[in-house]
Amino acid sequence: DSMIAGCKFLFTKQREDGGWGESVTACAVTEWVENEIGSQVVQTGWAVLALVKAAEHFRRTDQTSCVEYRDIVSSATKACAFLRSRQLGNGDWDQECITGVFNKSCSITYTAYRNVFPIW
Repeated sequence: DSMIAGCKFLFTKQREDGGWGESVTACAVTEWVENEIGSQVVQTGWAVLALVKAAEHFRRTDQTSCVEYRDIVSSATKACAFLRSRQLGNGDWDQECITGVFNKSCSITYTAYRNVFPIW
C-alpha cells in the first residue's frame, strides 16, 4: 500500500533529533538530499501532517493494534517533541533555511511556512 510505503520512507529519513531536513538541491536532482544544516521545522511539519493523516486512516479502519500504526505514532511523537524544542517563547519559530524551489533552480524563502506547517 502506498500510504505505508510513504510512511516507511519518512521513517528512513527521520533524524535522531526527531526532525527531518531535506536540502533544496533535492528538487534539482529529484532525489532526497539531506540538509547539511540539520532538521528543519518546516520539513518536520510536513512529515507530521503525513503521519497524522496515515494514523487517522488506521484509526478509521480499526487497525490501531498493527505495528505500522505504532511506528507512525512513535515517529510523530518524536517529531512533535522536536517542533516543541524549536518553538520560541512567543510561539514563533526561527526562519531557518530556504524551503521552496521554483522551476528546479530558483530558491524561495516562504517566511510564513515556519508559522503555518508546524502547527497545522
